[in-house]
Amino acid sequence: PVLHIVGTLQGERRLIVWGSQCAYLTPKCFKFLAKLAVAAAAEPGRWVKREELERGDNQARYLYRLRGELESQCVNLPELWENNRRGSYRLTLLPERLRLDWEGLLGNDDWDLVTWVKAFEHLAGARRVPLAATPGQTAAA
Repeated sequence: PVLHIVGTLQGERRLIVWGSQCAYLTPKCFKFLAKLAVAAAAEPGRWVKREELERGDNQARYLYRLRGELESQCVNLPELWENNRRGSYRLTLLPERLRLDWEGLLGNDDWDLVTWVKAFEHLAGARRVPLAATPGQTAAA
């Protein structure tokens, strides 16, 4: 399956799609997954330092919470990220299995996430894929 980072709001939660399964994540969990996905799409194999995810010491706790949110809404979910035991994380999915709504991410209300997306957007250039229809949505024009 493909992981599609959409970001559409439903109440206070943001949409991601795993294969054909929709999941709505809390803002912090969405931000962490989106940052990992943006880095993986722009620079495959790149490790994201915990300070890049967010300042402070709560990154592992939020990644644990993210795993719980995903597992409660999606079945047959593989380990989506790994850590190097030195405080860095990366997605385990190949770029071909990632779809990002770049315009939606750039329009997000989280300034830190938007800054991250802008820093990587140009690197993703040729790897940017037009949006396909996701469950409950029509294809982007």
